[in-house]
Amino acid sequence: MTEHPPSSISVASAKIEELTGIVRSESAVRKFLKDLNFRYRKAGSVPSKTQTESKKKSSSNFWTHRFHPE
Repeated sequence: MTEHPPSSISVASAKIEELTGIVRSESAVRKFLKDLNFRYRKAGSVPSKTQTESKKKSSSNFWTHRFHPE
């Protein structure tokens, strides 16, 4: 479990049951893992795509024509 930590408590509970045959509630598994110094991992995020020059231009044209009609 240290090489490939579980992504959730329910996955950890299922893995423990598979390995040992012992069924434990999620709260018991959470306490057990906390006692073993397992910690929650913060999920990362992928940055969004940047706007291309044409999209920037069309966006500025929209606002210019929408609120300042000629």
